[in-house]
Amino acid sequence: MRFLLIAALFMGAVAPTVFAADVAPAADSMKAVNTVCPVCGGKVDAKIEPVVAMVDEKKVMIGCCKMECHDMVAKDAAKYAPSATANKQWKAEAQVK
Repeated sequence: MRFLLIAALFMGAVAPTVFAADVAPAADSMKAVNTVCPVCGGKVDAKIEPVVAMVDEKKVMIGCCKMECHDMVAKDAAKYAPSATANKQWKAEAQVK
């Protein structure tokens, strides 16, 4: 009986930390691919959650420097994804060619 109590306490204390790694997303998967904001060219703020864009069936995490830029990217993430992966600011004239 004592063994069962000890085993139950052990599983209660250890199991959540062991299995939490299986459930929680990896830190790298939530990291932005860019350090330059694709909207204004500012430095990406790590405190702002990246915008997810799907490019060729792969997730691209686009970082932004401020919430105004984040909102613009969120409206059309596919437009900003190439600039984010190239780590530069999006320019309309470059897309027209």
